[in-house]
Amino acid sequence: MRTTAELRRLHAPACGGEFVTTAFGEHGARIRVRPYTLPFWEAFEQLCASHGYAIRRDDTGSYNCRAVTAGIGYSLHAYGIAVDVNWSTNPYARRLVTDLPAGLVSDVKAVRTKGGHQVFRWGGDYSTFKDPMHFEVVASPEELASGAAGFGRSSQRELPAGAKARDWFGIGDKGEQVRCWQAQLNQASRAGLAVDGAFGPATLASTRRFQSQARVQVDGKVGPVTRAAMRRALAPRRMVLRRGATGDAVIELECRLNQAMLGSQGFPLNPDGYFGVDTEAGVKLFQAARHIDVDGIAGPQTFAALDAVAT
Repeated sequence: MRTTAELRRLHAPACGGEFVTTAFGEHGARIRVRPYTLPFWEAFEQLCASHGYAIRRDDTGSYNCRAVTAGIGYSLHAYGIAVDVNWSTNPYARRLVTDLPAGLVSDVKAVRTKGGHQVFRWGGDYSTFKDPMHFEVVASPEELASGAAGFGRSSQRELPAGAKARDWFGIGDKGEQVRCWQAQLNQASRAGLAVDGAFGPATLASTRRFQSQARVQVDGKVGPVTRAAMRRALAPRRMVLRRGATGDAVIELECRLNQAMLGSQGFPLNPDGYFGVDTEAGVKLFQAARHIDVDGIAGPQTFAALDAVAT
């Protein structure tokens, strides 16, 4: 793993360059970090939430143009790649004292880039003085740019194709519901996401941007309010889809048909973004089940019926 000196060189300059300030957790904490690390800190935040660990406003911090506590040179806080979480219950000391759940620490340390590089190092693992409040980024800017391969072991929940939609989902979730959401984000805000069904840092960042634009709570979680905002955003953009159509709108249609017709003959469809024979047959089955005109074309009436199912 990289030394502090190597990390200083990779993320230079100290106390300068570009930073971004963002909310961190649900209790008013804010952090200031390098922009290219932001999706990973957002994932860290969501991992805390998934473990029921509250990030407190009054003893959480990040950027600080100062020297290291013990040693020489600038602290990694001066480079915008370190965050201290809840320092009153995770103090810097000779022995380890922490209220961080072991599963949370394990999940944070398990975060990897798509290139397989570890993203976070925990101060509680230091060999001399323990610093459990402290988390620092140990990947390079180039490695971080590749995106994340996944977030933790215990936090990931698989949503199989055709699974019933849950009330909310977020970072670490996988499956049909996530794939549908990614396709919707691509349509509503040109997010450019890979529609792979894995809710990673790019999907999290795009979700937060959409929530901000839609003026709903910006928490990175997709629940009833956010889904309703997405339906409103997509309504004026809806196209009539028929055989031969391709793209994110078709992926969304296929995923939503799978969710609406769970257990029906012929489902789940393969959400490949091509409106072929199978997708047309799926539309007809759904139309028949909802007692609307059966023509195999997904127009306003069919989408309204899908929206009614999702409400």
